Formats: sequence, C-alpha cells, structure tokens
Amino acid sequence: MSRIRILVVVNPVAGKGKAMVVKQQIYHALQDRFELDYLIWEDATLNVTRLVVEQLNARKYMYVLVVGGDGTVNQVSKALINRSETLVIIPVGSGNGLARHLNIPMKTQKAIELLNYGKPISIDVIKLPDGYSFCTTGIGYDAHVAHLFARAGKRGWFSYVRMVLRSFLTYEPQQYILTSDTFSLNLKAFFITIANANQWGNNVKVAPNAVIDDGFLNIVVLKPFKWFHLPDLVFKLLLGNFLKSKCVTNFICKRIEIQASQKQVEGHFDGEPVMFSSSVVFECIPKTVNVLVPAK
Repeated sequence: MSRIRILVVVNPVAGKGKAMVVKQQIYHALQDRFELDYLIWEDATLNVTRLVVEQLNARKYMYVLVVGGDGTVNQVSKALINRSETLVIIPVGSGNGLARHLNIPMKTQKAIELLNYGKPISIDVIKLPDGYSFCTTGIGYDAHVAHLFARAGKRGWFSYVRMVLRSFLTYEPQQYILTSDTFSLNLKAFFITIANANQWGNNVKVAPNAVIDDGFLNIVVLKPFKWFHLPDLVFKLLLGNFLKSKCVTNFICKRIEIQASQKQVEGHFDGEPVMFSSSVVFECIPKTVNVLVPAK
C-alpha cells in the first residue's frame, strides 16, 4: 500500500534560520509514515507559488506543509486555491497571524502532530487587484509601518514596536471613500483593515470578531483620535477589545471598494508591503483553501 505523500515547502530564512532546523524535525517525525518531497525557497526572486503548482501537477499529494511566516504561507496558499490538497502550517515567522487565528500550535512538534489529530477546514480568501490575502490586508498607518519594517531589514516583535513608536507622531490620517455591497461612507481614517483572520499577528487582534469561513470581509476603521486616546486604544488592542473604542468603526461586507485622495497609497497584505492605486477593490472568495487545524 502506497504511503501518503507530503510536499514540504521551507523558507530557509524564516525565523532567523530556524526553519532549516524545523525541516530536520519534520524529517525525523514523519519519514517513517509519509513520503516527503522538499521544496526549499532559497531565492526570494523565484515565484514559489508557481513552483508549488508545478510540483502539485506533477505528483499526487494529500498535504502541503509550509515552514515559514505569514508571507511564506501566503505564497504557498495561493497555489492551493480551489484545489483538493490540504495546507499544514508550521509557524516560524515573526507574527504568525493566520496560524494563531486557527489555533495552530506555535511549538513545532505540536504543529507536526496535527497530521495525527487535526481536521481540514475550508477558509475564505480576500481577493486583491494583483493577489490574495489569507489573514489581513489594509491601507493607512499599519500599511505604512509594514513598508518601514520591510526597508529596515530587522525582523521581530521589538523591531516592529520601535518602528511603530518612531512613525506614529508624524503620520497623518487620510480621506477615503468606502463603497460596499450595502453602503457608502466618506471619512478620514488612521487606518482601514480588511480582515479575514482576527489579527495582524502576535495575537494583536485588530478584528476580534472576524470569522475566517463565514463568507464576509470584516472591516475595521480607526478614525482620527487625540493623543490621550492612544493608551486606551493600545490597551484594548492588546486585550482583544479594540472594537469597544469609540474611535473604531466595524462592519462586514462581501466586497468593498476604497478610494483614496492620493494617486497611490501604501498597502499591505498579510504583512507584506504593496502599493495600491487610488481605487482598490477587495472581495471575499468563500471557502477556497483547505487548512489542517486542531480538532475541537
């Protein structure tokens, strides 16, 4: 009887090199029960999504196991849209927002053990003009920080916090027009988050009510606020009570267009920086990717 085949995709720089150590753990834990093929994403200029699709078309796999952070998970997940294979996440990134939302263990051995007791679910995807987001995407201050973070070169929680503190005092809220399938708003915002999962990463839950398989986008708007509101906002954000702030507006929709006053705006998808045009559309594509999660 043939054994189940798994494609293991590894980002060798994820987790400051931890990913290659995790690769060895996977080998020792699974080699006796599964056929393992490896795809090492050594060159960031390579289109790993295309490489994964080519591998899946060439051989039959049940699982695609990805070792990396949210950026790597995004690139691999795109290859699994509307396919039968199931994604298995071994989180080794700096934020691991999607894995944390799905309650995937942060400890490598526990995450690997999902192959013993986990169950597959189908999650929604956010469609962007030139890609997809599986966790959160957005425009405004969080996107500005993502751009600064990418240019800084240093990863990790403390680097991110330092970047936030340095840029906060100089960032100016912008004017936007939001048009969804049910309403239209003209407002000034500090940031607009379009969420599939409930957080940016590190359990910072910007959209605590987000449901990843309900067929809706969860929109969170932080309106301009006075400096003395900041401690309360941070406190609520870290405790998962962000939506209780009077400075925050929250709603759900299936599709939304955001128009900005600038010709181009800084954006991000799953923490990766991107430039959006002055008018950008986000749409929820329901139950598109299979992911292995802990059984309840």
